[in-house]
Amino acid sequence: CEVIKGSTLFMEWLGIEPYNYAKLISMPNDYKDKEMGKMVNWIVNGRIRIKPNILFDAHFLNFNHGVLTDVTGAWISQMNIYFVITAPSDEILTRIENDEKISGRERPLFNEIVDRAAKIDKLRSYQKMTVDRAHELGAMYGKNVYEILNKNGDLASAANTFIDNLTRG
Repeated sequence: CEVIKGSTLFMEWLGIEPYNYAKLISMPNDYKDKEMGKMVNWIVNGRIRIKPNILFDAHFLNFNHGVLTDVTGAWISQMNIYFVITAPSDEILTRIENDEKISGRERPLFNEIVDRAAKIDKLRSYQKMTVDRAHELGAMYGKNVYEILNKNGDLASAANTFIDNLTRG
């Protein structure tokens, strides 16, 4: 399975320097939706595939400064299946904290929330809303929705295990 990091490729597509999420967030949503549609169409129809299955790693919802924004558009209808990658909320928070320490990247997710338990509750709520949105889109576009547990943080491994289990039957 080829994993395409949606935000990384999208920033490159838009000419934004890597990891400049502040610039990406500041752009108008209608412009981003239009450009995401063009990029996804290119991924699905125009580029040479490295592997037969592509996992486009992107969010259904973005969570910034404590506010959720739906970042899906008509482009999502080009996907064959919708996956929601999940992990226990405390593990997700630990991954976020470790990434911030290692990379120096600041993620403005929680606004003024400083309590770890409150952050975990917020992440749990965000995950539920993401699953709900995926099912809404699945019903709207006639797509199957699957949840994949990614406990170890290796998205490609989790996806390949899921695909192998699905094709075996």
